[in-house]
Amino acid sequence: MHDARREEAIRVFSEMAACRKLVELAANVEVQLRQPEDWTPLLAILSRAQDEAADAMLRLATAPPDRVDVIRALQNQIWRFETLVRWLTEIVGEGEEAGRKIDTQRADYLRSLVIALDDETRAALGLGATQAPTK
Repeated sequence: MHDARREEAIRVFSEMAACRKLVELAANVEVQLRQPEDWTPLLAILSRAQDEAADAMLRLATAPPDRVDVIRALQNQIWRFETLVRWLTEIVGEGEEAGRKIDTQRADYLRSLVIALDDETRAALGLGATQAPTK
């Protein structure tokens, strides 16, 4: 294999490995979120953040309007929960996208391997002869 193809193969496999890690992370998050009977660390963190956000919302309604520091602190508690939820949603979505990317890259890579085979090897695999490109 010449250097350009070797470098491309290494790049693709490195990218696929990173995607696999992201898929694994997203799957782990989903498993922790979908186990209501098991109190996972992730659920405990989300529950605590949600409790604090709910409490902050109640206190925000009666916070003195001239106490910007108090209002800002309460808003930050609400924001923290919303941010945790957004991050987890993004992680799951990115994992799903990475899974699709892996599937596409794998198919493209395998297709390129089969196309690059000589006619004798293609025939041995039952793939038929290489077709000439159409104009």
